[in-house]
Amino acid sequence: MALVRKTPRLGPADAPRRVAARRSARRAPTLDLRAYQVVIDAISDMVSVVSDDEVYWLVNDAWCRQTGVRRDDAIGRSVAEVLPGSITQRRRDTLNRTLRSGRVSVLRDAFDRGGVKQYLETIYSPVAEAVQGRRCVLLVTRDVTAEATALAAMLAGQTQTRALLDAFPGYIAACDEDHRYTYVNERLAQVLGRPLSELIGALRSEVLPPEHAASSVREAERALQGEQSISERHYAASAQRERLDLELRHVAGPEMADGRRSYYMFGVDITERKLAQEAAVAAKDEAERANRAKSRFLSLMSHELRTPMNAILGFAQLLLSDPAHPLSTEQQQHAGEILRGGRHLLSLINDVLDLSRIETGRLAITLAPVALLPLVEECLALMEPLARERPVHLKLGDRQTLQCQVQADPLRLRQALLNLLSNAIKYNRADGDVTVDARLLGEMVELRVIDTGIGITPDQVGRLFVAFERLGARRSGVEGTGIGLALSRHLVRAMGGEIGVDSALDSGSTFWIRLPRGARSGDPAAFAPVAAPPPGPARVERRRVLYVEDNRVNALLMHAMLARLPGVELEHVEDPIDAIERARATPPALLLLDIELPGIDGFELLKRLREHEHTRHIPAIAVSASAQPADIHRALKAGFSAYLTKPLDLTELLQAVQSHLRTQRSTQAG
Repeated sequence: MALVRKTPRLGPADAPRRVAARRSARRAPTLDLRAYQVVIDAISDMVSVVSDDEVYWLVNDAWCRQTGVRRDDAIGRSVAEVLPGSITQRRRDTLNRTLRSGRVSVLRDAFDRGGVKQYLETIYSPVAEAVQGRRCVLLVTRDVTAEATALAAMLAGQTQTRALLDAFPGYIAACDEDHRYTYVNERLAQVLGRPLSELIGALRSEVLPPEHAASSVREAERALQGEQSISERHYAASAQRERLDLELRHVAGPEMADGRRSYYMFGVDITERKLAQEAAVAAKDEAERANRAKSRFLSLMSHELRTPMNAILGFAQLLLSDPAHPLSTEQQQHAGEILRGGRHLLSLINDVLDLSRIETGRLAITLAPVALLPLVEECLALMEPLARERPVHLKLGDRQTLQCQVQADPLRLRQALLNLLSNAIKYNRADGDVTVDARLLGEMVELRVIDTGIGITPDQVGRLFVAFERLGARRSGVEGTGIGLALSRHLVRAMGGEIGVDSALDSGSTFWIRLPRGARSGDPAAFAPVAAPPPGPARVERRRVLYVEDNRVNALLMHAMLARLPGVELEHVEDPIDAIERARATPPALLLLDIELPGIDGFELLKRLREHEHTRHIPAIAVSASAQPADIHRALKAGFSAYLTKPLDLTELLQAVQSHLRTQRSTQAG
């Protein structure tokens, strides 16, 4: 675009006009560029034309408004004269560069306008033709203060955001839908082992280890579909880094400017948590291993202790109940002490085993409706000998109230009640009373053991149900271990009930057990009669019993015990293989088999006997020092008719042998 109109040549006759032209030299550029004035005045940006000697030749209305300078005061005058200080070195250099190169230049700089910073962007365009012989540049200047301020704020925000993301104690990345990294914070770059310059634009499959790449892409695809994607990554320790465990979350991001989708990945360091979990698992495994070792030890010790206890209690029972050779009064007292001490030791063994089973969660509880009155009467009968020794009077409360059922395990409820009765007797006064009664509390039944003993203080109550805590009873001379009450609490709670005590010093104690009601009073089951005891032993012809036992003392005891049964002939065999041959050659009426035998155990022995037609139907009773419920269950499942644990109870043994001999004879007769 040509901005110059040619001026007509003047002759000699035009001298006056030549003088006038010289006088109006400063206004000449405006006259020459007048044709363009209307156009440039319509432009809202500031427009000016400056010559190579930094003189204004044209300005538009917007320039005048912005600078506050009238057009006539600017045209023909230098920039330094019109706007002192505006021609900075950068602007001067840009002007000269545009003139030299003949190409457009852009300059953005800032000016201080009365303490307020103003940003101007100027486009320098060379003018094609000279004006009055001077080379000129067209300047279009626009106020970009708002834009510059916004850009500066945005850049500052980006810098702050990046600094925040880099300082965030986590791992962050952004990717496009092709799974290329568009952002990675410094912390993640260190884990990936790559500089940021290599990560941006790289595919995740190119960066991540092969074992992580495919799963990471799948998780990202789920996130892009709007699904929640949370996973864990484990990075093993290496020379470059310590072990690292991350919890990763992929989240869909906004659509990008080109319409493509993006997503973010956030990682949180869970190494400490994983280490703690692994330590907890290891500790749990170690505790379980220790519990298993303890259980094995207790089971072994129980078995080993029961074997000599079998002889102690068994021969003591025989001495005290031998009608042919009765003991003197003093001897009976001595044998009674042997029996009492042995049973106390056996009770301690049983309690320790039960407590161990509870701690390891292996105590079997079978809940069923239990008639309360028969169970209470049975427990009182069992405690009568101990009560006579003290002496303490055992009393039964209101029978009508006790005519109800509770939901419980009968064996474990009997065990808990016997513990409470034993304590009530031992810690009572001479000629004191122990009363057992019950009361209904809504859907619960409260069974109470009330004594007239010494009582306990409130601060002792909190320690009463702690294992091995005897509250100073050792100094009183009362025997005990401090296990009974702790065991009873575990048993009652395992049955869905609660146990507690109300007591005051010198006022006696009331121990109570609360259990859910079984059949309601009035239901036929609530008043089920107690099963009648089996009829007494009938006279039997001579019957042969084969006893397989490798312990000589146990065999001697069994001979002595079964000698109380007329007509029973006991044959003892130590070797199980020899026992198989004898049983097949001459089948006995009953088998008594120890479980721990040399060569083959009692289970294998029974299996082989069941395989032969001559011994298949012979009833077999297991006689073992293993008293674990699992052992008893296994034996009954294997085909044993009954399971007797050592130490043997004389009455229980004789009844079991009589019953099986009677049943076997009836089967043969049929």
